[in-house]
Amino acid sequence: MPALQARASLAAATHALGRGIPALRDRAHLYAATVSRFGADSRTSLIIFTRLGVLYRRCGWHDLAAQGLAHAQTGRARYLPAGDDLAAELTAITAEPDDVHTAVCTQPSGAWLR
Repeated sequence: MPALQARASLAAATHALGRGIPALRDRAHLYAATVSRFGADSRTSLIIFTRLGVLYRRCGWHDLAAQGLAHAQTGRARYLPAGDDLAAELTAITAEPDDVHTAVCTQPSGAWLR
């Protein structure tokens, strides 16, 4: 798990440097690795998927973000018990305001990120 957290932090740092596309790619690959290792219904996968959806949204990929965040919400509702602290944390992450830098990150098509 520490290696996955380090990869997530690296993607966040890459994004903060204005390199949105590599950060999105890294976060998407991280999600795939997390699901492969822990399963789609794991707490770790829900965390990574929520953060990926937020990153899509911040980078102007609003359609992918909406799909991803809706999927993450469904997963939280399905797999986390009522009152779970993680569910509240992920809901708060989803509600965070967006950074305004979509011109740095937005590309013509995000199909390859799916």
